Amino acid sequence: IALLDLILKSEYHKKLSELEILHNEMGKPYFSNYDLHFNLTHSGGFVVLALSDRPVGVDIEAIRPIRREIGIRYLGVDTTDKMELVRAWTKRESYGKMTGEGFHIQDFSQPHFFHEYRIEGLCDDFILTVCSPENDFPEKIEKIKILI
Repeated sequence: IALLDLILKSEYHKKLSELEILHNEMGKPYFSNYDLHFNLTHSGGFVVLALSDRPVGVDIEAIRPIRREIGIRYLGVDTTDKMELVRAWTKRESYGKMTGEGFHIQDFSQPHFFHEYRIEGLCDDFILTVCSPENDFPEKIEKIKILI
């Protein structure tokens, strides 16, 4: 919440305390009195906040081994390739966060587009996937704010 407040102040000149956050029937938070969508994710010391004028979902995961059985059961991929499994994981997670239905969503019928970014960390590399109903992603991340 502190990151959301900081970015709202610096980029949108709004205070989080001025905005009302409600939750939809599936628990996804949204602003009831401001036309801005947001989503948060974190992994391995990274915290990512996505803000958009349309629904948005974001997930970041370290590139790590994921069991083949999880890939088959939850991700729809039959492989042991850790890059492919993490890509499938972040796509599923970001889509479920965009729709508000979460990781175990079964229906991928809503229009959606993904953009993947690779982030090199200090110890691990990460995949960051953003999901949106429109395909207008920047080719690279334009702004990165480092908070200490």
